[in-house]
Amino acid sequence: MGDTRGNSDSVNEKTLRSLLKNVKKLDPQPSFLLITGDMVQGGSDLDKELDEWKDIVDDYYPQSMYLSCDGKS
Repeated sequence: MGDTRGNSDSVNEKTLRSLLKNVKKLDPQPSFLLITGDMVQGGSDLDKELDEWKDIVDDYYPQSMYLSCDGKS
């Protein structure tokens, strides 16, 4: 998957949730997912944007199941 950033805000929540809902329907579940960039818009508060992204993903997959490139997870 790729490009879950918003146009004017940090995360395109509608797109990210739609992608994750479709992945949750897969049987069997994939062993891993690759999100190939543009996770967030990258505004002045990048940490806040990444936290928002992680909060949305956490609704579908626990944080222990993914690794982001921000070096915090």
